[in-house]
Amino acid sequence: MADIPADSFAAQHAAMARPLVSANPVIPGFHPDPSVCQVGQDYYLACSSFEYWPGVPIFRSRDLRHWEQIGNALERPSQLTLPESVPSSGGIFAPTLRHHDGRLSLVTTNFWGGGNVLFTADKAEGPWSEPVLIGWPSHCDPDLAWDSGGTCYLTVSGIEQARVDTGTGALLEEPRPLWSGTLGFPEPPHLYEIDGTWYLMIAEGGTERGHCISIARSDSPQGPFAGCPANPILTHRSTTDPIQQHPYVRVRTLTEGAGGLVVRMDERHHYAVEVRDGLVRAQARIGGLRQVIGQQPCPPGPVVLRLEVLPPDAVALTDPVTVGPDRIRLGLERGDSFTVLAELDGRYLSTEVTGGFTGRVVGVYAAAGTASFDWLDYEPLPG
Repeated sequence: MADIPADSFAAQHAAMARPLVSANPVIPGFHPDPSVCQVGQDYYLACSSFEYWPGVPIFRSRDLRHWEQIGNALERPSQLTLPESVPSSGGIFAPTLRHHDGRLSLVTTNFWGGGNVLFTADKAEGPWSEPVLIGWPSHCDPDLAWDSGGTCYLTVSGIEQARVDTGTGALLEEPRPLWSGTLGFPEPPHLYEIDGTWYLMIAEGGTERGHCISIARSDSPQGPFAGCPANPILTHRSTTDPIQQHPYVRVRTLTEGAGGLVVRMDERHHYAVEVRDGLVRAQARIGGLRQVIGQQPCPPGPVVLRLEVLPPDAVALTDPVTVGPDRIRLGLERGDSFTVLAELDGRYLSTEVTGGFTGRVVGVYAAAGTASFDWLDYEPLPG
């Protein structure tokens, strides 16, 4: 394509990256890897669900600010098989949601048996089709884009591309490298055509503190692509702005039976408070170590279990060299009082210790047999 001055290129992409909303998060909670498409006046959003069921929440909005969940794309066992052995940070990765020729398409990766799979629907609310297995199982984070002739291009992390038959999932050619990015670890690509120019947007720099967004463009969806001189066009690195969707919270639940309240990173790293065998216990699992930290007899009747994630203690906050980890309190409520059974170090429920990339999740569980939960209350706390 014709050369365009770098300052013009940068100005175009700066305009594309200009925020459309004034407040974040627009969807709080556990909704990673969002993909958005527009159908008429409506915007639809799909996001990763990893090891959780049902898969791929679907949201709708008219203004990109206010979103409501209208269903899940993968809600039948025939669409998504997640065996009990699926690990945390496994399962459904980075879906792409697109609208073409009057029909919605959703392509994603089942990272625990299934590879890349494609689903279609007439309406975002569903029902969504049975999965079509893509004949390219070894790469994740797939993207779909159609040219004016109706040819569909599948682009995956790498960044590699091939034409694909969306009816059968068969590749129509050998995959080819498309663009190597600028910083390394190129992943989740998205390909767009705008006024005759093709834009390839990717994440790179790794999924941790160096994470950023870069973009390139071409006259053809098959490239070659020229990177923006101003890359990365969007990044959170080297800033002090928090990205955690509620760093401090209070969670409470009313339970009867052998039930518990847990904050978890994965199967080997979680803290919980539970009612079982006439006792209320606070317990911790850190790697191979499982230990009851505190316990006391359970009061009669239903019990209010409580979990709090709190800022570092005052001494750590005033230390200019080492700011300590957050604190996690576990216990039960009696009237207006909170009986703390354990206060634990939050660092052992961090990505730096556990690995993975889904973060902490809070929920309830049955410790044995059947447990009943009357309500669950989630309250953000000030820092």
